[in-house]
Amino acid sequence: MKLSTHRSIALLALIIGAVWAQRPLAAAELIANQALGLRHPPGFLITQFARRELAPDIQSLTIDTMGRVVVSGRGWIRRLEDADADGKAESATTFA
Repeated sequence: MKLSTHRSIALLALIIGAVWAQRPLAAAELIANQALGLRHPPGFLITQFARRELAPDIQSLTIDTMGRVVVSGRGWIRRLEDADADGKAESATTFA
């Protein structure tokens, strides 16, 4: 099943959110998540991890053995990097 870039990033955010979410979701966050067509258990937080410019047309997504986010599309594989640990990728390294 091919996911859109937007849904792939949201799915990644859901996975990461399971670890990072330490507070209940605000009403605005719940509405935004419902607008994306995403459902999740209470206490999870969905946020956008990377801008479209860093990872356009994502076709697959994983987390490597060092806990880094790796995504791929047609003809590329990139590691998304969150250097300041704020939960958002600032850069990407293409390695294949």
